[in-house]
Amino acid sequence: ISGFLITAHLVSRPPRRPRDLADFWGRRIRRLLPASLLVLACTIAAVWLVAPETEWQANARDAQLAALYVLNWGLAGSAVDYLAADNLPTAVQHFWSLSVEEQFYFVWPILVALAVLAGRRSARATTIALATTLGAVVLASFAFSVERTASNPAAAYFITPTRMWELGIGGLVALLVSRRELPVADLRV
Repeated sequence: ISGFLITAHLVSRPPRRPRDLADFWGRRIRRLLPASLLVLACTIAAVWLVAPETEWQANARDAQLAALYVLNWGLAGSAVDYLAADNLPTAVQHFWSLSVEEQFYFVWPILVALAVLAGRRSARATTIALATTLGAVVLASFAFSVERTASNPAAAYFITPTRMWELGIGGLVALLVSRRELPVADLRV
């Protein structure tokens, strides 16, 4: 759903210059970061109040990574396996998926801007450039996901390149159902 919604937004108002990208990212930060930080602060306070001291350090480390939206990479680096009985999750481990989503929000607008720039001659060329670019990313991510899941499933579960295709599918669906004329004005990216 996130891939669909963000792509629909980006296609209707594609970034035309670096300032547009900064504005897009600024809106995401203002919308998500305050709530995320509040949840993380309350969670860490609760951990310090009710969890044994042996759990404090791991929870604090994961909360820091979650606040920076890179928890998924931290978990992949430690090869956390949800199914392993000896790997107890921290109180914020569920933030890994938000990290993937925020990383998607960082990369996807750049891809959309570059595709629109490449196809700026006409609405049809823009649509083709978007579909080709986004489709190539989805296919590459899916192929990488299949390969990495076979070779290192615990890390593959968390890392962004193995998850990008899932959000990208939503983006392709948004592109397919879009009935609007795509803007074709010159982009200065």
